[in-house]
Amino acid sequence: MSDLWTVLNQLTGCDGGEPLTLDPLPATRAVLAVGGTILPTETVDEHYRRCFRLAQDAVKALRLATNAHVRNLSIQRVWPLYMILVENEPGNVIVHNLMMVERGFANTATATDEKLREAAAILRAGWLGSPVELYRDYELSAQNAAWVEGDYTDAVLKAAIAAEVLIKHAAWLLIWEASEELAADPAPATSPFDPFAAKPSQLIGSVLSSRLHGDWSSQDETRPIGAWRFLIAKRRTAVIHRGYRPNEGEVRQTIEALHQLEQHVLDRLGAMAATYSRTAVLLVGRPGLERRGVWQKIQSPPGDDRSLPVLTRSYLDWLNAQLGDDVES
Repeated sequence: MSDLWTVLNQLTGCDGGEPLTLDPLPATRAVLAVGGTILPTETVDEHYRRCFRLAQDAVKALRLATNAHVRNLSIQRVWPLYMILVENEPGNVIVHNLMMVERGFANTATATDEKLREAAAILRAGWLGSPVELYRDYELSAQNAAWVEGDYTDAVLKAAIAAEVLIKHAAWLLIWEASEELAADPAPATSPFDPFAAKPSQLIGSVLSSRLHGDWSSQDETRPIGAWRFLIAKRRTAVIHRGYRPNEGEVRQTIEALHQLEQHVLDRLGAMAATYSRTAVLLVGRPGLERRGVWQKIQSPPGDDRSLPVLTRSYLDWLNAQLGDDVES
């Protein structure tokens, strides 16, 4: 903080003409000053964001020039001090507006006994190869890429991976339960279809919509599947094929779209839990099913008292047999 005030005093001429002196041991700290004239049509918030984008671009250029193995600048990892300077007469600069932007270094949840027990359960699920653990890992990694590392490109790619993991495993779980666990398939395919070679959009149209019912239209980006199509899938394509660099606002949309997709899939599984009880238990989980008021309907699938680990292994054994050595699926 003392370094910030030192720079501020130097900028406003309130240092009495003394040389600029910063903390001699900044460790990993640095003070970066960015300035720009406020445009006539620009709000204060827009001007602040433009200045911070300039800071990000400048740091990125310096990283490239020096081949520095450091993270890009992220607003969550700095303490931005935003000020408006007004020169009311030549050489006389006053501070018209000054504020600290309190978005940096967000705290994580405390590792309570409850969280440690949850972590142990997640650890066991990861060892089993649980698709839920896989999805949650990529979903959190997308958020960390955006809000910790400031790498918006990586955030889009990780969000796209998370979405594909969710869509594919939801579809494959439904097929596994219908073909291997139920006495009769509730929604048999009407034409030849290879779900293991299908794209996510094909799985949505041919598996998820037919088995889970509900709204699966991809034409409107304000609806869950449309948001996935326009704000995740198409943005991923732009990044990979055109080298597009998403900005903070676009990444926020992408991550929100991922959460919309997740909630929609889980909501539909909850609505169809009486039919696809094993898939619902494996993907939604008991707490999610209780929140949706459907757990009491499927406390145990008829004639099936297998534990979650046993069900998970049964599904993954079936899936691995279907995929074989096809690592591209």
